[in-house]
Amino acid sequence: GTLSVGPAGPLRFTVWAFSPPSLALAVDMGEGGRLPLQFHPTMRSPVYEYAGASRLRFMDAETGEVVAEADIPAEWQRVLLIFAPTPGSVARWRYQILVVDDSAEGLPKGTIRVLNRSGWTLRGAVNGQARELPPGLSPALASSGAVDLQLRFALRGRWWQSHASQFELGAEQRALLVVLPPYYPGSPEVQVRRLVDSPP
Repeated sequence: GTLSVGPAGPLRFTVWAFSPPSLALAVDMGEGGRLPLQFHPTMRSPVYEYAGASRLRFMDAETGEVVAEADIPAEWQRVLLIFAPTPGSVARWRYQILVVDDSAEGLPKGTIRVLNRSGWTLRGAVNGQARELPPGLSPALASSGAVDLQLRFALRGRWWQSHASQFELGAEQRALLVVLPPYYPGSPEVQVRRLVDSPP
């Protein structure tokens, strides 16, 4: 299939990775050649534009080997592509790509969304408002100003503290909180990466 490129123009996308990719990555732009990608540890990449097939192919910038693919819903005009290492060595692709609607409607200003990749169902509190956070992407939660984030998980019938942090979110800003498994296996402390920007 092809992207429906209407008045809104080409697909605009940014990239981010759980940990910086070990090799230089580029997007296959078809006849336009390869578009090299930049990854930043604590923020989205610059905005890239793409007009072509609805499946994006990502390759090793040096060898041209395809290492990941992402299917973009045709109606989405602005996405964040999150690169996660593929579990196991038998997988076809080196990276699994999570596609997030990164438009002003998908993640409005003054809101927070949580992408729970910890492997646990978490119980969260954002400024005292209780939230159940199953694996996956949460709905947008209204929040701005001083944000107090608390996360807990259940083990043997008890809820244990898993993360606590405070940060400022401006009225024109939004935040995507990516929750990753503990750095040390067996630890209750999940890792939280915070991507803050202003809606496009």
